[in-house]
Amino acid sequence: ESNLVAKKNTSQNVAKDGAEKKWTAISKDIFSLKQEKWHWGLLDATALHCESPKVGTIFARRYQLTRLLQENGWEFVYQALDLEKERIVSLTIVARQSVELRPDTNALSHPEIIPLFDVGEIGQYAYTAHEYFAGRSLSFFLQEKNLELLDAVEIIIKVAQIIASVHKNGILHNDLRPDHILLDEELNPRLRSPGFWIKFKTPINSPPNFSLTPHGVFYWKRQAIYYSPEIVQGETGDFHSDIFSLGAILYHLVTFYPPFGYHKFSL
Repeated sequence: ESNLVAKKNTSQNVAKDGAEKKWTAISKDIFSLKQEKWHWGLLDATALHCESPKVGTIFARRYQLTRLLQENGWEFVYQALDLEKERIVSLTIVARQSVELRPDTNALSHPEIIPLFDVGEIGQYAYTAHEYFAGRSLSFFLQEKNLELLDAVEIIIKVAQIIASVHKNGILHNDLRPDHILLDEELNPRLRSPGFWIKFKTPINSPPNFSLTPHGVFYWKRQAIYYSPEIVQGETGDFHSDIFSLGAILYHLVTFYPPFGYHKFSL
């Protein structure tokens, strides 16, 4: 009888050891899978560091640029791998002269505001890194002019609710424009946290390999149509500045024409 008990205990221990070894192996596989999958298979071990942005290179010694998502001749948005934090980000790069960096990267906190991970500058460039969001900006729909009136109004109402929630915490957005409103497949908006303010009165030149075109300079200045007069003049805004921007965007959405026209603003 004692031999039978001993054999039973031995077989249980063997089974337990086997199960533990199997679980350990599975855990290692899961961990390995996570380590491999964070970059969606886009990681390029041969990518070289580059001082100017270019797909396939590592920018700012941290971000591997994998795909150009959007560009307007002034602002370039890339899908990128954050090699330091092991995550996918949207990396926005502009000419350093055209903006003023905002150090309060975590000031805007709301479920519908896309987190801002990093703000920095290198050489003649300024950049922001946001959590990657696979959606289209409101600018796309303005260009296509295919947004229904009711959809446009609903989008602005949702954006206004987000802004109202932020204002309750005593925080301003101060950079509301169509490029910073992203929409998912069901047209639910999420706001991009601003990492810098646009300096409208500063003349800018094109950094190396940046392709800052006359159209890009025009696009940069054209953003003034969405900003309140005090912001354009370089003064400090308040809650009314965000409300002005919201109204300007709504006007553009429902009329398909920007407030004041593209050429009717003075800086």
